[in-house]
Amino acid sequence: MIFDSHQAGGWNALYMSAVAEELADVDRGIRIFSRRSEARGLPAWTREDVLPPARHRLYRATLSESFVLDPQDQRLPVSLA
Repeated sequence: MIFDSHQAGGWNALYMSAVAEELADVDRGIRIFSRRSEARGLPAWTREDVLPPARHRLYRATLSESFVLDPQDQRLPVSLA
């Protein structure tokens, strides 16, 4: 679930279901992740930061469902494409 607590008029949330899998192609994944990290002024990441015995791993989530709730708590589909 993702919600914007600064949104006027109450809580608005986006709910998502996904399946996550650890990335097999660590080299490609770390280049993408590191580039985004550096763009935000954060340190670069390396393979050693995401391979054993490091604490972190890289995963890819495949989205299967996304929705918001209407005032009666009914699911309204949302396209994230």
